[in-house]
Amino acid sequence: MKMDLNARKRTVALVRGEGFRCSAFRDDQGTWRGIYSGRELPPVLEVLSEIDQPENQPPHVFGL
Repeated sequence: MKMDLNARKRTVALVRGEGFRCSAFRDDQGTWRGIYSGRELPPVLEVLSEIDQPENQPPHVFGL
């Protein structure tokens, strides 16, 4: 999967779903994706916290 790493701000979040909790971001279509794998996540039930990511930094290298 090729991610769009255009220079714009993304929000990184700690999300919770049925049986999981992980760091994630929303892609351009609004789909939640795992921050390290980029894989689409199962349905997210709750956003536990959000962190604004600095511009020009790809989501998979953002340190939490």
